[in-house]
Amino acid sequence: MPYAYCLAIALCAAMLIAAPKPTAANLPMPRFMLWCWEAPQDLRQVPEDTGIAFLAATIKVHSHCLSYTPRMQPLLTAPHAYVLPVVRIETERDIAPESEIAQAEKVAKLIAKLAAGNECRRVQIDFDARLKERAFYCLVLQHLRRQFPAGSTVSVTALASWCLDDCWTDSLAAQQVVPMFFSMGRGGREALAVATGRRTLNPANNQAAIGLSVAEPAVIQSLGESGLLKDRNIFLFASHGWTNAKAQKVEYEVKKWL
Repeated sequence: MPYAYCLAIALCAAMLIAAPKPTAANLPMPRFMLWCWEAPQDLRQVPEDTGIAFLAATIKVHSHCLSYTPRMQPLLTAPHAYVLPVVRIETERDIAPESEIAQAEKVAKLIAKLAAGNECRRVQIDFDARLKERAFYCLVLQHLRRQFPAGSTVSVTALASWCLDDCWTDSLAAQQVVPMFFSMGRGGREALAVATGRRTLNPANNQAAIGLSVAEPAVIQSLGESGLLKDRNIFLFASHGWTNAKAQKVEYEVKKWL
C-alpha cells in the first residue's frame, strides 16, 4: 500500500478521535444547518433546532496519490447537537481524468473510514467538480454507497447551475443535494435569475435543501420572495465563522421566508 495512502488512513483515524460525535441516526436533520469551516468555534449555545455541518477533512487527489488533511481547529458543540461531518475533495489543476478515476475507490474508502466513527453513518461531500471530473465524482459516490449500510445518508454540495438545466446531479448516489447560492460568478447570477423566475429547483427527488451566505442578504431576499426557501433544509455559511448570537440573528432573518 503506498505510503501516502497509509498516512491518510492514520490521519483519518486520528480525526475520528477529535471530531464531535454525531447524534443518533433516527433524528431528522434540523431546518437550519451551520457550515463550520476551519476556524476555532464554540457553538454550545446555538438553538436546539440548529445543526452543525463541520469541515472534518480535506482530501487532495494528486496524479498518483492522495493527501489527507484533518480538521485542525477546535469545534465545541452541545451534547444534543445534530452534527454532520463534511469532507472536501480537491484535485490538482492538470490531473488527467484517468488518474482520478483510478483513485476513486481509495477516496471513497477514506470518506467511509471517517464516517465509520459516527454510528449514524452520515456525511456531506463538498467537491466543485469540473465537467471532466463528473465521471470520477459519480464513481466515488457509487463506491461510497456500497460501503455504507442501508439507511445511511450521503449529502453533497452543488453549484447552483447544477440544479437547474444542468441536472447531472441526478446521477449522483446521494440522498441530498445542496445547491449553493453564494460566491457566484456570472454563471451563478444567471442561475439565480433562472431559479427565481421559475420558482423551482431540480432535482425534485432529493431531500430539499439550499445553501446561503450571511454575506449576501440580497440573494436570500430574492430566493425568499420567490418561495424557494420554503420546506427546505437551510445551510448557512459565514466566512468568518459563527457565534451563537450571529446564528440566532441570521436564522431570525431567514425564518420570515419559510
